Amino acid sequence: MGLDMYLVKAEKPNLQFGIYDASDPVIQNFLLISKEDHDDEMYKYLKDFMTRIQVNEKVFDYEKIKSDYGITGTIHASNYSSKGVVFSGENKNTEAIPLSIVESNYMKHFIKTVFAVNIECIYSWRKAYDVQDAIYNSLDCYIENCGYYPVHNDVANAIAEVDDNFDVNIIEREIEGCIFYHEWY
Repeated sequence: MGLDMYLVKAEKPNLQFGIYDASDPVIQNFLLISKEDHDDEMYKYLKDFMTRIQVNEKVFDYEKIKSDYGITGTIHASNYSSKGVVFSGENKNTEAIPLSIVESNYMKHFIKTVFAVNIECIYSWRKAYDVQDAIYNSLDCYIENCGYYPVHNDVANAIAEVDDNFDVNIIEREIEGCIFYHEWY
């Protein structure tokens, strides 16, 4: 683990509103933001680049598992292995249910609304705390882990002061307002 930092370019995906399968290659490389997280502070600067779509996902049918195995209360998948999946509830655990049985009997389709953003990494650093400090001191907003924050020329100049390899012109080569700082640790 450690600090990973990125400058990314955000673009609005050229997608039509519709239902896409979760495994569809068309959406695999997009950042998908759930409807519940859409208004989260960490994504507010990406809103102009979001396209609303629906995704068809397979999820565990917990009610059927509870009914078939006599489990009460809240249930969750507690162990995945080559033998299968173990589900745990308040009163007991299942034996490992083979993946083929889970797939055929205990999965259901769930359609959810998400917001897609095309994100492309244009520059990255690993554990460069001096770069992080320069960025934090240059941005005029609170930085939250995993958020996306707009980068302007002042930020690029601050980065260049501590990273001799950074091309300060990277911001000017891209469309104004489309470059964001993103960190993960």
